[in-house]
Amino acid sequence: MLAHMMTALNARHGYGLDLFLLSIDEGIAGYRDDSLETVKRNEAQYGLPLTVLSYKQLYGWSMDEIVRAIGPRNNCTFCGVFRRQALDRGAALMQADKLATGARIWCFRTAWEAKRSGAARTMPRFAKAGEVAGRLCM
Repeated sequence: MLAHMMTALNARHGYGLDLFLLSIDEGIAGYRDDSLETVKRNEAQYGLPLTVLSYKQLYGWSMDEIVRAIGPRNNCTFCGVFRRQALDRGAALMQADKLATGARIWCFRTAWEAKRSGAARTMPRFAKAGEVAGRLCM
């Protein structure tokens, strides 16, 4: 959804964003498979370049290997820290000056749909052309 909305807004309002996709594969067997397929479809559908980075590439360990080494407790701590750092490192590798994760996309979608339907009279405005520009990694 984020790729769709940012592509549409960029085209409609002339933001001048250089959009591209970044996906992180944690290396958890069967966990990221569906979303990796989705992001590959987004790459084709929206004509956006895609980079997939893995924990194995970035850190030398996959999450499955970490679990085998430390046991099944507290894995979310490792994964959460690694994932945020992986997004930051991936964006830096791609020379992005902005990173959109879509973490609050449902709020954004609700505002967008309310504004389009006329249900909302006062909605936050989107930036005008020239206010937002650069390389945006999603």
